[in-house]
Amino acid sequence: MTETVRVPHWTEGSGKALLLHIFMKTGDYYRKGDILFSYSWDGAELEERAYENGKVIAVLFSDGESVEIGTPVIVTETEKTVSE
Repeated sequence: MTETVRVPHWTEGSGKALLLHIFMKTGDYYRKGDILFSYSWDGAELEERAYENGKVIAVLFSDGESVEIGTPVIVTETEKTVSE
């Protein structure tokens, strides 16, 4: 199943996040718990981790880019449909 990994909403407000580091590239396989990307928002440095095993289909942004909260950063295919 294809899914998008977004910069999460931490509050009801909006704003921008700075993508610090994208740890994955297109074609990479990852395991549950792996760090997909890190970002800075509201003075905090945070990490977005994988909730299940899968494969990266597309990386939509690069390190150092500023994106709106809720913006998709990585498109993945979850393990349910991934075969290595």
